[in-house]
Amino acid sequence: MATLTNLKLSAAARPTSVPAVVMRRNKLVHHTWEQTELVKAQQAGTQFAPTRLRTVEEKDTGLRRQVQVPKRVKP
Repeated sequence: MATLTNLKLSAAARPTSVPAVVMRRNKLVHHTWEQTELVKAQQAGTQFAPTRLRTVEEKDTGLRRQVQVPKRVKP
C-alpha cells in the first residue's frame, strides 16, 4: 500500500482530432488488411465476411448500442 501513495499521477492530453494524413493512412491499412484476409480465405477455401460497426437505436426503449453487421461486398 505504501507504493501506491508514492505514485505521482498526471493527466495526459490526448489529441482532439486526427490529422487527415493519419486518417487516410489508417483507411488504406484497413482496406489492405481486408484484401489480404480475403485472399487468405480464398486460398484456404473458406468465406471471409468483413464486418462494420453500426449504431442501432431501439425504438421502444431509446437505447443505442453498437452491433457488428456484414459489409456489402461489390461483386
